[in-house]
Amino acid sequence: LEKGEIVKEPSRLMKTKRINITVPLYALEQIDNYAKSHNINRSTFLVESALRRV
Repeated sequence: LEKGEIVKEPSRLMKTKRINITVPLYALEQIDNYAKSHNINRSTFLVESALRRV
C-alpha cells in the first residue's frame, strides 16, 4: 500500500465468520478426500455444498 491510499471495505461476499460444527469422522474423511482431489479446501467444499441446497 502506498501512503494515503484508500483501502476498500470487503464486499458482503468477502466477509467471513469462523464457526464450529460437529461432523462424523467418516464424513469428514470423505469431505477431505474430495476437497484434496479437487484442489479446494474444506471450507470451500462445505460452503459450496451448502449453497447448492438453499
